[in-house]
Amino acid sequence: MLPKKSAICQQFRKCGKAGCKCNSGSLHGPYFFYFYREDGKLKKSYIRKADAPELWKNYSRWREVRNKRAADRKEFTELNKELRLIDRLISELSHMEATGAWK
Repeated sequence: MLPKKSAICQQFRKCGKAGCKCNSGSLHGPYFFYFYREDGKLKKSYIRKADAPELWKNYSRWREVRNKRAADRKEFTELNKELRLIDRLISELSHMEATGAWK
């Protein structure tokens, strides 16, 4: 799946040499790439092998935080709906008491 904004992805590659093991399915890698969008076009840049573990760890942590925030936003939306319902019910009860419709 192509990223909407940015992502770090692992890829395995063929080298193209005639007698290489990758031609029989054992690909080289993993290689890490940073995918991002610039002016609506998908671009990618190579991440050096020495930098990959730290960047991958940070990226994984960022995704966990992003997913947690999304779950929190969803929970907040649901709680907000419930509060609006309770507020509406209280308002209706107050109106009924004021007009004498309750009795």
